[in-house]
Amino acid sequence: VEAVVKGMVAHLQSVGVQEGGCEVLAGLSIKKDDKRVAVAAKGGIEAVINAMKEHVSSVAVQAQGCSAIVNLSISDHNKVVMAANGGTEAVVRAMEVHVSSADVQLQGCKALFNLAANAGKVAVAEKGGIEAAINAMKAHVSIALVQEQGCMA
Repeated sequence: VEAVVKGMVAHLQSVGVQEGGCEVLAGLSIKKDDKRVAVAAKGGIEAVINAMKEHVSSVAVQAQGCSAIVNLSISDHNKVVMAANGGTEAVVRAMEVHVSSADVQLQGCKALFNLAANAGKVAVAEKGGIEAAINAMKAHVSIALVQEQGCMA
């Protein structure tokens, strides 16, 4: 985890490093809460959000970044870190910029669902999450997974 985060910090301008870093961090945090905590403790959440902020125009970075947020936001502690670092805003921005990407919309809706769980509903709504989910559903009517996740978000 530490090597990936260091690489992402050192090469923030590299789309490839950021995409790959987000993908690795998403994969590391998919199943075990201790991995999610480790990623957060090593600065992984901030690295993902910074990658998304730096490379707004990259569909690949946005899709992988949203995927990482999906997995990392299962942990309640990580949701607090994400909120403090603009995680919800990064997801909403990705969804706004890449409306035509079903992958960004799918991962974005999943991320919004996780971020809204428990006490996060109001924050997600205030930051445009509801509109982003509705727009995802409108843009991808024929894709059942986007419809399903949009309803859940």
